[in-house]
Amino acid sequence: TGEVDIRVTANALDVRKADALILPVVENIKRMFGSHIYGIDVDSLQQKAVDLLRSKGKKIATAESCTAGMLSGRITEIPGSSEVFEMGVTAYANYIKEQALGVNPDVLQRRGAVCDEVAAQMAVGIRTMCNADLGVGITGVAGPGESEGKPAGLVYIAIADEKNVYVRKILARGSNRESTRILATSTALDMVRRYLEGYDDILLNRPM
Repeated sequence: TGEVDIRVTANALDVRKADALILPVVENIKRMFGSHIYGIDVDSLQQKAVDLLRSKGKKIATAESCTAGMLSGRITEIPGSSEVFEMGVTAYANYIKEQALGVNPDVLQRRGAVCDEVAAQMAVGIRTMCNADLGVGITGVAGPGESEGKPAGLVYIAIADEKNVYVRKILARGSNRESTRILATSTALDMVRRYLEGYDDILLNRPM
């Protein structure tokens, strides 16, 4: 799923002493993994993303192809997400990508629907459509077979603000449809989290 839970426990006579044993271990883990840690005692990655969006007063919108609305579903399962979530579009057909999201038909014809440019244009299109602060675009091959000559598990995820687009490519080899979609949406949520926490140096920047 792209996530790992690390549990730290201690045996002591009372909670205070147990906490004293746990704290240095937690601090050491934080030093080891740095920005890969999205939270301590946080319910989920989507909870973290929604909390960050709310605290920064940002709105988000999503455009999904292979994940078929899973990202918007994960965001909106969090209570209070209506404060930060504008809209979600599931765009499987290419003509929907073109007409609803403004994806360039020449790019679709030349490179196919599964590429970094299409993901970027989907993110820009959905952000522009509802004037959100952030747009997310996801396009890929969930599997089980290849599509357009591209392997199952290949996914491009983009996030766009008013100035820049950030794109990541993942390749979930050996995954089934469900695990590919979970990994793709987790990657998208983590990109949003990194963006809002200022880790933009970790993302691949694409000028608009």
